[in-house]
Amino acid sequence: MGIMGTYSNLENNMKIRNQKNQLIFLLLPILMLLVSLSVMAEDLIFQNSFEDNRELVKGSASGISSSGLILKLFNGFDTEFLPVNSNGVFSFSSLIEIDTTWSAGINAYPNDPEIQTCQLTNSSGVMAQGGVNNLLVSCDAPVSKWNEMNWDSASWN
Repeated sequence: MGIMGTYSNLENNMKIRNQKNQLIFLLLPILMLLVSLSVMAEDLIFQNSFEDNRELVKGSASGISSSGLILKLFNGFDTEFLPVNSNGVFSFSSLIEIDTTWSAGINAYPNDPEIQTCQLTNSSGVMAQGGVNNLLVSCDAPVSKWNEMNWDSASWN
């Protein structure tokens, strides 16, 4: 093989190398797209599984005849306050992770126009799949103050 044969081999090697480079440049954007889609899919899977592992605390209230009841929910990290001024269903907006301890309490009792006392049932536990739907608030009838004078109406309460 002479100089022409070596030159011909060199020329062929360069053509092959150029073809490989062109192929790499064509495949590189496709590869980058696949990697970015994979990362986005992992983010979505993580986000969905994270959101699926959190639930709400819901309940119902009865016997409320005055305004001013404020419930509180504590999950070990945050406290949420929820005004409840009527009978019926209520829901805290804080999502609590499954297997996390939570507790609810009364921050303020109904007091306008009359003071009421209330009790909570099923007010603590460990969050389970499906959430909590049985927090019960039961308020007693307003306390009668038969021996106090209501000076605004000039009568006895």
